[in-house]
Amino acid sequence: MRKKLTALLIAAAAVMTFGMTAMAGEYTTKDGTLTLTTPNDQWLEISDPNTWVTLGNGNDTITILHYKNGDQLPLMTVANDTYVRTYQAVISDRNKVYVVTGCARSEEGYEDVLAAVQSARVDHEAAQSTKTPEPVSVMDFIVEPTDEMYWVSSNTLNVRPTYSTDQQPIGYLTKGDYIQVTGIVMYDGADYGWRRINFYGQTGYVAANWLSETEVKAPAATTVTNPATVTAPGPVQSSGNTLRLRNDLGYMDVVQGPDGVYRDDLGTPYEPQGAGQWTDSFGNQYHIE
Repeated sequence: MRKKLTALLIAAAAVMTFGMTAMAGEYTTKDGTLTLTTPNDQWLEISDPNTWVTLGNGNDTITILHYKNGDQLPLMTVANDTYVRTYQAVISDRNKVYVVTGCARSEEGYEDVLAAVQSARVDHEAAQSTKTPEPVSVMDFIVEPTDEMYWVSSNTLNVRPTYSTDQQPIGYLTKGDYIQVTGIVMYDGADYGWRRINFYGQTGYVAANWLSETEVKAPAATTVTNPATVTAPGPVQSSGNTLRLRNDLGYMDVVQGPDGVYRDDLGTPYEPQGAGQWTDSFGNQYHIE
């Protein structure tokens, strides 16, 4: 009798173990509409008010957003200082859209994240029978009012009609200018890195990292005997310390700083590669206009 009981307990334990192993790595949303295979059972659901679902393993993350067809979709998630690689998939049927994004902190983790995002599949019958939740507001820009004075720390700071380098500058400021900041641009509740300013009676926007709370002296005036051309870093010639670089997506105005490095409004450095070609720190390629 004891031998039979022991055998039954061993068999039951084996069944339980097999069942747990089979379920490990599978995640299904609470409404049953979307399932994906996580790399292992170390991935847990994390509370995040900015997403429909967030999964994490302590290093990497996978997020799921849920929309109706016709809703405005979020901006593409790109690699940054926190995540070295990202992968985004959009899955849709006639009524609903799912945006699944994987973010990896390392090249090793990226392979797992990539496989997990690519495994995402939608139960279309369940999707048809469930109500689409209200989309998470991930694209909300607001400008928080403020009234502060700052000095310009950049030799030349472009002033734009909105908080985007896609818009052509409406003017510029120079080092040592003392300006009134009237608003802080916020994106999804966080500082977006742009400031609204009073630009000679009109509204303009500038990159915040070129503003200083401490006084910045204007550079001493210099006499230029031949302003026709000055030498930019590398083999490229420019007419001054501002260059316009262009690629298939548009153009970028970059300004040479005191250290000789050319940067855009957000402080991203650009380096010449020869033959009129330039790259930024993200590897994007440009040619001088």
